[in-house]
Amino acid sequence: MSGTDIILRMNRVALPASRPIDHARRMSAAVLMGFLFGSVVGMFLFIDEVPLGRMAFTLLPVALLAAIVFGCWYVWQPESAPQRAVVARVIGTNETEYAREVRSGGGRGILVPVVALPVDGGAPFSSMVTMRTRVGEVADPPVGTLLPLFQTDPELGELVEGTATAQQLELMDKLRHRPRILPNKAEILPVRRSPLERTPTWAAVQWWASAGIAAFAAMLFVGSLRG
Repeated sequence: MSGTDIILRMNRVALPASRPIDHARRMSAAVLMGFLFGSVVGMFLFIDEVPLGRMAFTLLPVALLAAIVFGCWYVWQPESAPQRAVVARVIGTNETEYAREVRSGGGRGILVPVVALPVDGGAPFSSMVTMRTRVGEVADPPVGTLLPLFQTDPELGELVEGTATAQQLELMDKLRHRPRILPNKAEILPVRRSPLERTPTWAAVQWWASAGIAAFAAMLFVGSLRG
């Protein structure tokens, strides 16, 4: 499956973040960001009418919203299926690192296309993994690199790192000697988009509507603090 647009094709079949937890995470984050922005704007609008001490009251709803965001992202966790051990092999693409770059939480990563073979004898599949990197480091592993990874859902192509098992190490050694066991062309299993991605259009509308309403509410809140 190596070619010029592998990541693009995989992105096209990516599933939208449409689970209840995804909606909650997207909207809570947008509301917090919108409220923070609206609070700052409101402070400038009413700087001559609201005493500095009263402006500190905006920290109360901010703290509440931050707690909600924390709960949605770190307390409320979706049910997870048992992880499935696989061995993935990096395949080639002519797409630039810039085109495959992703940023999240201040970190940087590169989307890397792979084909994966489950150690339990399941069918091989194609997917992509995010290789995290720091400034000045090369994220792209060489084509043909074998990676011991874990599939988080048997119906999705989401792969995460973990401690390599004996079965994975055995399969990696077998693939080094008999690489054709794992073909470079296999069915693409979709990954799920991040809740913070504004794709598809309805996700962007949900994000900006939540942020906009929260910003307007924050400006009204700051205005209500006038003496």
